[in-house]
Amino acid sequence: MKALNRSVGLGAEAGRHPCPNSTTLQAKLITSTKQHYHEVLGGMMEFAREVVGPTSFDGTTNTSERFRHLKEIFPGAIGALDGTLIHAVVPSDQQARYRGRGRGECYQNVLAICDFNMIFTFVWAGWEGIAHDSRVLREVAFNPTSGFPFPSSNKYYLCDAAYTCTRGFMTPYRNTRYWLADFRRRRALTKEEMFNHAHAQLRNVIERAYGVLKARFPILKQMAPYPFPIQKDVVIACFAIHNFIRKCNIQDRLFMEYDENTMFTPTEEQHEGSGGIEVDEMEWSSQDNEYMTNLRDQIANQLLSNV
Repeated sequence: MKALNRSVGLGAEAGRHPCPNSTTLQAKLITSTKQHYHEVLGGMMEFAREVVGPTSFDGTTNTSERFRHLKEIFPGAIGALDGTLIHAVVPSDQQARYRGRGRGECYQNVLAICDFNMIFTFVWAGWEGIAHDSRVLREVAFNPTSGFPFPSSNKYYLCDAAYTCTRGFMTPYRNTRYWLADFRRRRALTKEEMFNHAHAQLRNVIERAYGVLKARFPILKQMAPYPFPIQKDVVIACFAIHNFIRKCNIQDRLFMEYDENTMFTPTEEQHEGSGGIEVDEMEWSSQDNEYMTNLRDQIANQLLSNV
C-alpha cells in the first residue's frame, strides 16, 4: 500500500509540474542526435586515417591459379586505381557541376586505389560529378596536401584508358577491345587485345571492391541531405568500415560473393566516372610516358610469344 501511495504521489507531483512542451523536447532531441552523430563521424575520420592507407599487408585471399598467372604477367602491379560516382545532394545553384553526364541525378566523383585483396589504400572524395577521372587524378596527385601514394620506380597501378599511360600508371591500349564483356564471344586475337584482356581481368578487382562497398552501404546510392562536407565524410567512413571488415578476415557474405564473381560488371554509375577519354598529359614527362609505353609493349609481346 505504501508503494502504491508513493506511486500515486509521484503521479500527483508530475501533474503539478507539467512535462515540457513537446516541440521543445523534439528540438532538444534533434540537437542531441546531431551532436552525437558529428562526434561519431569525427571519430570515424580518425579511424579512417588508420585503416585507409598504404599497407604492408600482402596476404591476398585470392590464391587461385588464374590470379597467380595474372600477377606473373604484371609483376610490378601493386593495385588498381579508378574513380566512381557517389550520389550527392547539392544546392540548386551548384547542381550543373555535379550532374552525371546525361542524367538528372547529382554525384560526387571519388578517386580510390585498392590492392588485390579489395582493401582501399587511398580515397579522395568530393569532386564534381562532371569531372573526368584523368583531371581528378592529375589534381589530386600533384596536390601536396593529398598524401597521394606514388608507386616506387618499378611499381605501378592498373588504370583504365581514361588515364595517362605513364610511370606509375599502366593503362590498356586505346581503340582496342578492353572490357571483360567484350571478350565473352570472341577471344583475344592480337597482342594488344591479349594485353587488354589480361589487364582488365586483374584491374577488375577495383570494380568488385566498389561493388561490395555500394552493396553494403545504400546511402552511397541515395545520399541523405547533409551539408556537402558531411557527405564527403560519410563516404570516407564507409570506405573505412569496408577496410576494417576485410582486414579482420571477417567471413562476410558480400566479400565472398564478389570474390567469386571475378567477371563483375561495374554499374552504370561506375562507368560514368570515366565518362569518355579526356587525358591531359601536361603534368607527366615524356620520359615517364615513354617508359610505361615500352613496358606495356614488352608485356604484350611476351603474351603473344607465349600463345
